[in-house]
Amino acid sequence: MTKQELNQLIAEEMQVYGITKKNISEKRFRHQKSYLIWQAVKRLRIYEYRCSRRDESKNPLTAHLRAFRVKIADRKLNKACEKVDVELTPNMIGKNIRICHDNVVLFGKVGENCTFHGNNVVGNKRTGASNEIPKIGKNVDIGFGAMIIGNVEIADNCVIGAGAVVTKSFNEPGSILVGVPAKEISKG
Repeated sequence: MTKQELNQLIAEEMQVYGITKKNISEKRFRHQKSYLIWQAVKRLRIYEYRCSRRDESKNPLTAHLRAFRVKIADRKLNKACEKVDVELTPNMIGKNIRICHDNVVLFGKVGENCTFHGNNVVGNKRTGASNEIPKIGKNVDIGFGAMIIGNVEIADNCVIGAGAVVTKSFNEPGSILVGVPAKEISKG
């Protein structure tokens, strides 16, 4: 990722959260939730950028400086996530995600343009089973309190209802999933 690509991605995600150059200082001053969540997503993108930088130089000082910048970016990401009670996993979250409310844990592959309405968990079934993570397609809308657990795949353009618990894969694009455990009530 280049610095220009990073800046473009941050600008796109700024629009997703309704933040403009005109209202950014007001949202920052009032500690509006959308601004704070955007800050966490922005810090995630900066951390991903810092980690992706390649050190072409053989100079050990440059390598130490790069490592120091990665640690600073990691610390800022953790602080921003703590403020809004979200967990974001680097290099697994597609661009332009929208988190509407806090209490969101994202430990899985998340596609572009997904919306999380809050109190959501995307994660594995067992501790340490990092290869058994959910894979969510593009443009998926996840309702308040919905959970996606285990080695499951969700197709593009699906809607997961509030409070649903998804424990198996749904490969039909545009499906509507509700209930505990989640069942498909409508196909795309």
